[in-house]
Formats: sequence, C-alpha cells, structure tokens
Amino acid sequence: MPGSGEGSLSCCYALKGTEFIVRWDYYDADQWQAGNKELLHAETKVSMPPSQIPEPMGDRILEVHFYPDRHVELVFPGALLGSTRISASDVTRWMFDHYHKQLDLLYPDRDDQQFRRIAREVAIGWLKYQLTDTNDLEQYAYYSLLINERFDSHPEVQKILQSTRSLPGKFSDAMIGLPTKTVSALKQNKFQPVVVPNLPDGLLPALRAKE
Repeated sequence: MPGSGEGSLSCCYALKGTEFIVRWDYYDADQWQAGNKELLHAETKVSMPPSQIPEPMGDRILEVHFYPDRHVELVFPGALLGSTRISASDVTRWMFDHYHKQLDLLYPDRDDQQFRRIAREVAIGWLKYQLTDTNDLEQYAYYSLLINERFDSHPEVQKILQSTRSLPGKFSDAMIGLPTKTVSALKQNKFQPVVVPNLPDGLLPALRAKE
C-alpha cells in the first residue's frame, strides 16, 4: 500500500559503482478492483553517492524508496525504521480519525479504497508542490477531498502554496487559519481560478469521482 514498506528483505548482494538500474513489477490497485489484473513493469536509472561502508555487517542495509512519479531513491546505510519521506499512512489515519463520516458520505468506498484515494491526494500534493510535512499533507488531502478538488487554484491558496515552499508546516498553519470568507468561496466554487502546476503525463489518473 502507498506509504508502507519494510516488508521485504533480500540478502545478500555485492554492488559496485554508483549508477544502477532499478526494475520492478507492479499492479495498479484501482485497475485491479475494476477487473484488470495486468502485471505492469517499470525501470529507472538511479545514482547513489559514494558512501562509507559500516563496519558491522548488520548495518549494511540498502533501502530502496519508490515515489509517486516513479523515480527511485537509494539510501545507504539504511535503518529499516520507516524513513519514508511521504507518510500516506499517517495522513489517512488523521483523515479517518477526524472526517471518516464525511468521507463515507462523499465517497462510499471500502476503507482500503478510501486509503488509496487519500494516498493519491498525498502523492498529488508532493508531485505538484513538493509537500512532505505530514501536517501540510493532511491539510492538502482535507481541502482537496472534502472542500474543493480545485482548491489550490484559488488565488489566495496558490499564494500560500508558493510562499510556504521549503517551509515544512507553514502551509498547514496558513490553511488552518484560512479566512472564513475564503473557505466559503471554496465550498461554493465561487472564485476566479489561477493557473496551477500540471501533473506529469500518465501519472495518477483521477480517483475523485463520487460513486
């Protein structure tokens, strides 16, 4: 599931150099639910800077991190301590704790489908605005799913997104303090939208349609 991991360990390998190709097979969970169980394939080039090899054998762990735009990062030495940059699980837990009933009304899915829906918004927040702070991603998912899926095209929100780049937690603070007038305009979809960043082609087909 998005944001999870640490569930597979392979031993042992001798790696040389700093340039690698990572290949992987996967299924699209949404397509699977629709009956399409095609096995998909992907690969990408990955660079890893030279690293000091730890002395204890048990510390020589290479982590492989997969991201929503299908780029891959290698971390060495790794720690197997949940070092994911984008915590979809934490955002989903927060959404369920605070807004489960609202989610069920708008999107009457099973919880696993709700998880993927929220995780997709988390991924979009990262792809479009490089949000990684959990609080920031909570607000992004909340506004996108429960207020207005175009919320980031509101000029005031877009200004906040641009002014809080590289300032973890500041987007969340600003959205929590968003004026009531702005929130009302978002809910009623009554505002003049501005241009927002596009998602990379072919990534993250919409999973926002109400069923």
